[in-house]
Formats: sequence, structure tokens, C-alpha cells
Amino acid sequence: MLRVKPDTERAVTPTPDASIQRTIYLEHLERQTLYDKALQNEVLGLFHQQLLSARSAIPAATGRERLDLAHSLTGAARSVGAFSLADALEAFQDAPFDPKAAGRVLDLIDRVIETVDAIRALSSEKG
Repeated sequence: MLRVKPDTERAVTPTPDASIQRTIYLEHLERQTLYDKALQNEVLGLFHQQLLSARSAIPAATGRERLDLAHSLTGAARSVGAFSLADALEAFQDAPFDPKAAGRVLDLIDRVIETVDAIRALSSEKG
């Protein structure tokens, strides 16, 4: 569950409760988008679509397809501040058929999707 940390100068910043590992560093995303909330929402929307597409494609993908998916998603993850996912994707590129690496990537993709959903919901509530 996400809690809200009030910030008077910028939109509300979700902060994870202690039991959830932070999946997206919002400070990084804010800097990357020059604190433009509309641009942040647009970037997160595109990233969300890419995550959903990769999540459904990875299990059945060939070796080359897995490498291509992991490579493109790594850059996108780093750009929005999903550094744990990006690191897992880099390891996955070294061993695309390692079940442990694939499982970690799919688990992190699921967590990042949930985080993006929560950030977008908070942003739409803020108006």
C-alpha cells in the first residue's frame, strides 16, 4: 500500500510503506521531466504499455526476442527511475533462459506495473 507524502511545491509524491521495496525513484523521474506532471504522466503511460507488452511476450519469446525485449526495456526502466528492474534486465540479458533470472524480471515487472498504476491513480486524484 502506498502512503502519500505531502509536498507543497510539487504534486503529491507516493511513498511506499516499509514492507514494499521502492520500485521507481520519483525524484529521478521528476528531474528527467523537469517537474512537469503532465509529461511525467505521459512518460509513465508509455512505460506502462511497454511493461505490459514485455510481460506478456517474455515467457514465450525466443532467445533473440528475449534479448531485444530486455535491452529496450532496460533503457526505458533507467529513464523513469526503475533501477532495480533495469539491473535485473541486464542480468537477464546475460542468461535469457535462466529460470531464476526470468522469474526475477517478471516479478519486478509486476511490481513496477503496480507502482505505475498507483502513481497514475494518485496523480489523477490530485487533478
